[in-house]
Amino acid sequence: MAHTRVVVTVKAQTPIDQNGKVTWGDPSISFHPSANGKAVGKDIHLKAHGDAEIIFDLDDSSGLHLRYRTDKTDAIWIASGNFCPPPGPGDGNREFRIIDRQNKKVTIIDRNQTAGDFSYALQFDSDTGLQVYDPIIKNFA
Repeated sequence: MAHTRVVVTVKAQTPIDQNGKVTWGDPSISFHPSANGKAVGKDIHLKAHGDAEIIFDLDDSSGLHLRYRTDKTDAIWIASGNFCPPPGPGDGNREFRIIDRQNKKVTIIDRNQTAGDFSYALQFDSDTGLQVYDPIIKNFA
């Protein structure tokens, strides 16, 4: 069982730009226990050593019927370093493991054994094509 649980609610909103891309609202990020991390803007800063379960819930008020990509390795891409977005599928050099993918939720485990920045991109299918949300996870292992 993970020592830390992080729940991130990603908010897809209107207006939609001329390319059919959604506007991303400020996410809601909570840490359990609260001392194990903090939100810095849309980024996650994990302070506690050991496994952290991170749940990404989608709150879609865009009207574009967003849903996580069907293949769980395409639902979230993770790379070691600061990329926006990461260059392709990956698990951050085995630092992360995807454990569940549903239409409106993806759950991962961050082993939190390596300090540093990890870029991630949540990828969604929508009525107008691919939508991407790409903040940073900072581990303080």
